[in-house]
Amino acid sequence: MGQRFNDLPPWSPGDTITAARLNEVQQAPQIVLIGGNGIEVEYSGNQVIIKNVAPNTVNAPKTIFAIITFAGVGHDDTVTCNRYNPVTDTQSDQVVVAKPFMLRRFPFDGNTITYPTGQAIEYTYSDVDNSAYYKRVADDGVQSVTQVMTPMYFVGEIIRAQGGVNGEGRFWEDMNTCGRHWAKEA
Repeated sequence: MGQRFNDLPPWSPGDTITAARLNEVQQAPQIVLIGGNGIEVEYSGNQVIIKNVAPNTVNAPKTIFAIITFAGVGHDDTVTCNRYNPVTDTQSDQVVVAKPFMLRRFPFDGNTITYPTGQAIEYTYSDVDNSAYYKRVADDGVQSVTQVMTPMYFVGEIIRAQGGVNGEGRFWEDMNTCGRHWAKEA
């Protein structure tokens, strides 16, 4: 194999185009990489080294650990937490963390969801006994079943949340690493 494309002598206006010169260009590996914001491209012999020297974190999602400080009445869709650093075992600023979509009250309360099997289930949550943050009723018209979130959120629990950005700024959502789900109440 011939020279790398980048190592070939440059063309200048008025140069005679010869078959030999065109063959050099055609046979040369044509690796042309250009760096960008935070990207550095380096050539070392026949290797190309791409370095991420300053990652772009403007809209990059991040994950945090958080310790729940409140998960109860009035928190049907969220839990209140303090950021937590497991390395230093320290807590910092307070953040509100959304529950995973399927565990929230707002999208489902009073609505009937029709599943791909054709089964339609209406979900209702009750504030009567202040249990709406962990309990609901699922009714398919034939049978009514009380469901509870298991395991329930509890104060002092460490959760992992992923961040993103929406029209209202940064938000956090529980990644549900413990596998919470709705189950029939025993």
